Amino acid sequence: MNIGQIIHIIQIIVTIFCGAEMIVRPFEMRRESKWWQAAFYLLLTVWAVVPIGNSFYYKSSAIQNILTMIYTTIIVMAFYKIPFLVLSVQNGLYWINLSILEMLLFIINSYGLRISVQSSVYEGGEWSPVLVTGMCIITLLVIILCVWKRKRQLLGFRYKKIYRMFLIVIFIEYIVIYIYFERERLENVTNIQLVLDNVYMVVFILLLMIIVIFLKVLQDARYRDYILLNNNKTIVQQYEGMRERMEIKSRQNHDTKQHYLLLHQYLKNNQVEQALRYLDDLNEEQDSTKRHNYCQIPAIDYMLDAKIEKALKDNIHVEVELEICFCPVSDADMCIIIGNLMDNAIEALQDLSGNKRIIRFSINTVNNTFIMRVSNAFHGKRKKTNGQYETTKSNKREHGLGLISVGRTVEKNGGQMLISDAEELFQVTIMF
Repeated sequence: MNIGQIIHIIQIIVTIFCGAEMIVRPFEMRRESKWWQAAFYLLLTVWAVVPIGNSFYYKSSAIQNILTMIYTTIIVMAFYKIPFLVLSVQNGLYWINLSILEMLLFIINSYGLRISVQSSVYEGGEWSPVLVTGMCIITLLVIILCVWKRKRQLLGFRYKKIYRMFLIVIFIEYIVIYIYFERERLENVTNIQLVLDNVYMVVFILLLMIIVIFLKVLQDARYRDYILLNNNKTIVQQYEGMRERMEIKSRQNHDTKQHYLLLHQYLKNNQVEQALRYLDDLNEEQDSTKRHNYCQIPAIDYMLDAKIEKALKDNIHVEVELEICFCPVSDADMCIIIGNLMDNAIEALQDLSGNKRIIRFSINTVNNTFIMRVSNAFHGKRKKTNGQYETTKSNKREHGLGLISVGRTVEKNGGQMLISDAEELFQVTIMF
């Protein structure tokens, strides 16, 4: 076994395991068990033995890569909760582009040695410095991509139509592979026209990828705009509510003198019953505009007061439990977090009735850790796309941004957000 074969075996192992690792992020396994996870990696290992054994007979095979793509798609679907469309696009792009890189490497090597690609790939021979270096570069690129996407999806899009566009790209690339890497053409690789054709093919594929990347960047920019607008709307609502309450309080303070004069006149004329009735009316008006003091942090007080008032109008009861020593984020960020979580909970309870119309909101500070929990009942099953919960509203473009906005705000401040939906109880836990 020479150095070329060793590097090729390492490349096979890296591409299979790193590819599978990138594809399954951030999706959950169908069973939370170490044995289940071990079985998944065991099946990957079993398949890796096949291309490793074949590496002693030929150096590369586009067909073998396509079979690996099909095999990994099947076992990932069996072990992970991942939509088939998302899986097909990610796995397809990964393995087809890997095949193109490998074949281009062999074309460059064969042209430099003035031999056919067929002879270079299938008929043994020494591993040239070009092949060894190229295999090392491909392996390194896969490792870098895997590390770079460590906590993120390989290709994450919010809308299914983008994935469908990627399926078209995969189909075009497959046709390109079939045309340009057809065996008879590869036999004549020393022909300069064929080399130029392959250069044109590379440019064509690069243009395709640039267009796709541009569409992704455009989609991400529009998505960030939606989130920013959602955050700004929440902040504006908070400050509008605060301003309205301050105006009411100021007006009440201004009218106090007039109330005293009228009460004095009632009592002076011994009209006690009228005075009591007037005081009852004043107390009722004061109660309707009274701001509750839940804690000593104004931003949390104002947001809870406004959202609880909104919930009560919809006959939703809110249980509050607060034990706060500090606020770990700015007032604006706390407004985004509480506002979106409470709005989502209120919306989720609109179709429920009876004792299920309850929101439980709690904040505790334990061992210098800020812990916020918001929970509510829900009916049915919450759907996920790319690991993110989908909105139940029809306009998915402009809705369903609340949790994403909260998640980004928490991440920006170095916190952690956990979501559970077991037994029809939706709970969001945030820790700083």
